[in-house]
Amino acid sequence: MHKTIDFQAYKETGELSYIEAPVDENSGSLDSLEEISFVMEMSTDELISEVGCRIEHGESLRQISDLVLIGELSQRLIAIKILLGAYASIAANDGNGSES
Repeated sequence: MHKTIDFQAYKETGELSYIEAPVDENSGSLDSLEEISFVMEMSTDELISEVGCRIEHGESLRQISDLVLIGELSQRLIAIKILLGAYASIAANDGNGSES
């Protein structure tokens, strides 16, 4: 088991929380590495559309593991939060926060 962000709780409360998710049995295989590589090449819009399609229709546009898909979105979320935090810190130190 590993921890995954609970997006439903985030949507409802705005707070990050985690749920326990089973570990994929194929973790570490060549197919898994190819799948990870494929997901990393997808745009964020494509990833969000894929998740939306799975939620709305119960079907997938691509044959991608849920864990790989959500893992990539989680990594991007973390990167965005770090960038926004750094920007906010710089803007606060500048005192104006406006574009140059």
